[in-house]
Amino acid sequence: NSYDMNVYFGGANKGSYTFFPELSSRDAFGQQLEQPIDGLFIDISNLPGIDTSEFARNTLGKTLITTTGFWMGLYRVFEDHGKWTDDPCSLENPQDYVADTPQQASATEFNCPQFKDSCPNLPGTDSINNYMDFSSDDCLTEFTPGQFKRMYLVWALFRQPDQTCSVDEALFELQITTPIEDRDFKFSWILQSISEPYVFNVSRQETINNVEDLFDYDKYEAGATIKHDFCIPHGSYILTVDQNTGGSFQVSMDGQILIPLSTIENISYNLVAGPIDLVLTNICFSGETFVHVQEKGQILMKDLQVGDKVLTTESGKFDTVYSFGHRDVSQEGKFLQLGPSNLEISPHHMVFVQGRGAIPAAHVKVGDRLAPDMIAVTSIQEITRRGVFSPFTYSGKILVNGVLASNYIALQDSAVLQIGDSSIPTPFTFQWLGHSFLFPYRLYSLFVREDYALDNSNSSSNNGLSRYSYYGLLFAQWLIQQKPWMMSFLFLPIILVLSLFNILEVVLNFCCQSTTCSICVWAISLLLLASMPTMATRINNSLVHPPKGRT
Repeated sequence: NSYDMNVYFGGANKGSYTFFPELSSRDAFGQQLEQPIDGLFIDISNLPGIDTSEFARNTLGKTLITTTGFWMGLYRVFEDHGKWTDDPCSLENPQDYVADTPQQASATEFNCPQFKDSCPNLPGTDSINNYMDFSSDDCLTEFTPGQFKRMYLVWALFRQPDQTCSVDEALFELQITTPIEDRDFKFSWILQSISEPYVFNVSRQETINNVEDLFDYDKYEAGATIKHDFCIPHGSYILTVDQNTGGSFQVSMDGQILIPLSTIENISYNLVAGPIDLVLTNICFSGETFVHVQEKGQILMKDLQVGDKVLTTESGKFDTVYSFGHRDVSQEGKFLQLGPSNLEISPHHMVFVQGRGAIPAAHVKVGDRLAPDMIAVTSIQEITRRGVFSPFTYSGKILVNGVLASNYIALQDSAVLQIGDSSIPTPFTFQWLGHSFLFPYRLYSLFVREDYALDNSNSSSNNGLSRYSYYGLLFAQWLIQQKPWMMSFLFLPIILVLSLFNILEVVLNFCCQSTTCSICVWAISLLLLASMPTMATRINNSLVHPPKGRT
C-alpha cells in the first residue's frame, strides 16, 4: 500500500533512491510497471561504520531522512527542471515548489561550508543545512515549515489511508476543492470541541501556491481535491472556516454529508460526532457535588432523591425535585470543575453568571462571577467521574456547591438559540426553551403521577435519560441541524406552543395561590377540551371550504 513506508538496504555504492508517491507504479523512465514499487532503497555505504575510507561521504545515516523527504514529495532545494528557464536563479524556475527555501543555483557538494550564496541577487542564502541539499551528513539538520506543509499536503493527496475509527470515535472528513483559476489559494479552518473544550482542538491553514504544480509534469491541474480525514471523540463540535479564497468544501461525519458543497468563508457550523443519544448523555452534574436538602442538610448529588426539597436561591427558598432528566450511577462523565466552589458540571449544562444570565459552562472564564454570591472563578479544569445526575425542580434552578445552576443545557455553542449556518441569534434563551418545554412534564409529575420519575421504564432507559428528555433532545438536535429555512419554518409553531405553556403556567401559579391547584388544573383542561372542537371545525372549514378571492 502507499501509506506504509518500507525501507530496504542494499549493496554498497549502488546509490540510495526512492519513488515519488504518484510514481510508485512507474519505473525510472516513466513506464507503467506490472507490480507497483514503493519504498526507500538505502545503500549500506550510507550507514554508520560501513564505509570508513578517507573518501567516505554521508555516513551518519541521514541519507535515510533525505530519502524519506523524496518519499513524501519533496524535491532538492536546487532542483533544475530544465524546461522552465536556462537561468537556475530565475524566479520563473519553481525549483522545489516551496516558498521558504531560497533560490539555489547549485548543490552543496558533500561538504559543510559556513556560508554559500549561489543566487546573490536574490533574498536568502543557500540551504546548506537542509536535508534536501547535497551537504555532508554533519551539516544536515533541518526541514523548513514550508517543506513540512508540502509533505503534509502530498500525504493527504497520495498516501493517506482510509481511517478506521474506534467505537467511541467518529470519522471527520473535510474535502477541499481548489479554484479552477490558476492562482494562489488560501483556506484556513478550526475544529473545536464544545463537549470537551480543553481536550480536542484542531486548526490548519492551507496555503497552496499553484496547486497544479505539486510535481513538475502537470499531472494535477487547478481544481484539485485536498482531503482531511481523522477520528474525533464523540461529542459536539464547532467548525469555523475563516478564510477561503475561491475554493469549495464539503464536510462529512461517518460518511454522512453534514455540510454540502459550500464556497462561504467566515462562517461557523455546529456538528455532532457519533450517535446523538451518546452525545446527549453527558449533560449533568457530578455525583460528588453537593446540594442542600430541607431537613437533611448538605448531601451529595448522588444521594438526592425525587421528592427532596433542595435549596434553589440564596434567599433560602426550597423547591421540590420532581424528576431527574438524567440519572446514571455507573456512567462515566467528563466535567468542568470550576474553582473555588469546585462545582463539577458538564460543558453543555448552564450556570448563572453575573451580567450574562444562564450560559453553557464551557463559556465560563476565569474571572467570571457566578451567582448568587458573585464569587469570581479562579480555575477551570476537566475531570472524569463515574455517575451523572441532572435533577429537575419546578423553578428550573438549583444551588449546587453554592452556585446557582440551571436544570437545562445549551444545545448550541450559545446561551440563545441560533438559526442556520450563519448563527443568527434569536431572543429565545435555552433556559426559557428548556423550562417551557418541560411544562407538560411538570404538570404530569405534579398532578397525575408523583412517582413518575422513579418508574424504571421512564428513568433508567435510554442511557439514564427520562423518556421525555431523551426524545425531546433527539428532536431538538435534529431541528438545529436543518437548513435555516426549514429550521425557521418548524420553529415558529414550536415557539407558539411553548408560549402557550408559559401562559398556562402563569395562570396556574396565580390560581393555585387563591384556590386548590387541582381545581385550576381541571378548569384549564376543560377549557382546552371545550375549545378544541371549535378550533378543529374552523381548521376543517378552512381546508374544505377555503375563502373565495375578492371579485
